[in-house]
Amino acid sequence: NFKGKDLFYSVEGLGNGVWGLRSKLKETPNAEDLGSVKEETKLPERTKSEIFRVLRDTKLSREIKLLYQNKCQICGKKIKLKNDDYSEAHHIKPLGKHNGPDTSNNIIILCPNHHVEFDYGGIAINPNTLEIIHKDNKNEFMAKRIFLHPSHKLRKEFLEYHLKNIFNEGEEK
Repeated sequence: NFKGKDLFYSVEGLGNGVWGLRSKLKETPNAEDLGSVKEETKLPERTKSEIFRVLRDTKLSREIKLLYQNKCQICGKKIKLKNDDYSEAHHIKPLGKHNGPDTSNNIIILCPNHHVEFDYGGIAINPNTLEIIHKDNKNEFMAKRIFLHPSHKLRKEFLEYHLKNIFNEGEEK
C-alpha cells in the first residue's frame, strides 16, 4: 500500500534477491543515471467515480457554430481539422453550479484559448458596449468589440453575471 517513491530497486529483476538503493536523480538526469536503473512500466491508477452532468442541447450549439462558421467571436480564428472545422460553444452564465440556461442568448462561439480565458475569468465582455475586457490590459483584444451576427442576440444579464461573478470573482468593481 506504499504510495511514495520506493528507495529500493531490484538490480537483477524481481525475485532475484539483489537490491540496490536509488540515488536521488538530478533534475536533468544523464545517461549514466538512467542506465543504472531498470525502467518499470507502470500504468496509472484508475478509480471508479459517479458524477452528475448537465445535459445541454448540442443541436443548439451546432447551429450557433454554423452561424459563425466555427470562427471565434473574439479573434475570428477557427481551427482546421482533417475533415472539419473546430470551435467551442461557451455559456456566458455557466450551466453547472451557476445554473445558467442553455439558450442561444447565453452562448458565444470561441476558440479553445479564449474559451479557457472565459471559464477562468481572464476575459469578459462589457455588457453595455460588447467590448472585450481582459485581465491583461495590454492584450491585443482589449477594448475591441466582439463579432456578433445580426441574428444572434446576447442577454445583458448573462454578460453582467459573468463580469461580476467570474471575471471579478463576486467583488464589486
